[in-house]
Amino acid sequence: MTALTDLPEGWTEAKLADFAGAGGLFNDGDWIETKDQNPNGDIRLTQLADIGDGVFKDKSQRFLTVEKAEELGCTYLSPGDLLIARLPQPLGRTCIFPGDTKRCITAVDVSILRTGDPGVDNRWLMHFINSPMVRVQIEALQKGTTRPRIARRNLGSMLIPLPPLAEQKRIVVKVEELLARVNAAQDRLEKVPRIMKRFRQAVLSAACSGKLTEDWREQHPDVGSASGLISQIQNDRREDRRNVEQADLGEARRKYTKPQMLDTDDLPEIPDGWCWATLDQIRQEFRPIIYGIIKPGPHVADGVPYVRINEMRYGKIADISELRRADPQRAARFRRATLTEGDLLISKDGTIGIVAVVPPELTGGNITQHIVRAAIHRLMNRDYVVAAIRSPFCQHWLTVEQKGVALQGVNVEDFRQLPIPIPPIEEQHEIVRLVEPLFKLADAIEKRVELAKIRADKLTQSILAKAFRGELVPTETELARQEGRDYEPASVLLERIRQQRERDKGKQGKKR
Repeated sequence: MTALTDLPEGWTEAKLADFAGAGGLFNDGDWIETKDQNPNGDIRLTQLADIGDGVFKDKSQRFLTVEKAEELGCTYLSPGDLLIARLPQPLGRTCIFPGDTKRCITAVDVSILRTGDPGVDNRWLMHFINSPMVRVQIEALQKGTTRPRIARRNLGSMLIPLPPLAEQKRIVVKVEELLARVNAAQDRLEKVPRIMKRFRQAVLSAACSGKLTEDWREQHPDVGSASGLISQIQNDRREDRRNVEQADLGEARRKYTKPQMLDTDDLPEIPDGWCWATLDQIRQEFRPIIYGIIKPGPHVADGVPYVRINEMRYGKIADISELRRADPQRAARFRRATLTEGDLLISKDGTIGIVAVVPPELTGGNITQHIVRAAIHRLMNRDYVVAAIRSPFCQHWLTVEQKGVALQGVNVEDFRQLPIPIPPIEEQHEIVRLVEPLFKLADAIEKRVELAKIRADKLTQSILAKAFRGELVPTETELARQEGRDYEPASVLLERIRQQRERDKGKQGKKR
């Protein structure tokens, strides 16, 4: 490792492995297999999931017996030990073990650094290992491509700039004071997406219950009725089918089937002039609600693009150029689910009820079996239907109420019977006009929050970088001069650590 330059006066540099003083250690955790564990054991096994970036997360619930731990020669943790993760993410993250009601050991992918006595300040060392300058060293020393890791030997070889002990303690106080402010700001920023989600849900709830347009209805008492609109859609669909039959296009071989009517007895009250209709009642004729390709198979570069649930976000499809593509012959077997501009896509498995609108460039594409396609009739405002499906009532109906239990998936027939509150078409347009700017405001707030989070992350890195360049607090050398006193340079501390470690080894040798 290249030596560091421009160290502040009174500082020195040493390898990380040199910081373990008398009574200290620098070891890897223990190799514990599943067969070695016992849920009723008295020894707790801490793991990578417990190691946060400066925080012990206290997540794992794995145990083994005292007898097994002794048989395996395990190393017991002590409060104040540094735990360094040798696997990502991020690689090298470090926290201090706070202690536990049970005796604890740790997994082999975690290194233990116990500074001992005398030793460096363990909180200073934790912050330093988590700093950007050390992360750069760790990245240079990591091995592996699919799952990068760093060996303890390489961790121990990292050069660390070491300030005098008194200065270490002042750095810790200042760093933690500043990071507390940054962390408080980050905590507040983390709450904003949840607030925005509740805001959107409140807007959709008001929009699709008629509350958002109460004043508008009073000012427009003569608009048509929603029931008349639904009747017009049904007449239009019958006419479409007659035209196809007369043209003998081969697409209609059976009589028009009127969509099943909806039982509205248990549905919420809606304004006069509105009505309830199923999703099936407001779709286009010849464009059934249907799912897509089953098990699309390997990616074919020049094949048919298809959409998966994880590519549907905020009413849109992710980058179409990055979509996977299916073999054209396989896609042709599911051509009934071929996409057209303006189609609605709704997730039916896993996270149910995510909605996206098909853009023009995805015309001719397809979907997986976990998504249904619904082609909304031209007499409806498609954006209103999107808002209705995303509203709390429809989301609840899809995920819970329809079957009386929390569902893992919704079948196509359920989607056909999804109840939609339908206002007159003029009111649909007004609802969309009112909702769009509110959602744009929420989007703008979330973008500003993301930028603020990036700035906060950079501020954390800047604080740590300044701290470990000797720029955050007055150096011990400066204070000693101002106060007219002597001080202990870091080189003296390091030598004392070395001597005590050697004496400790000598005592252990005599005991043998």
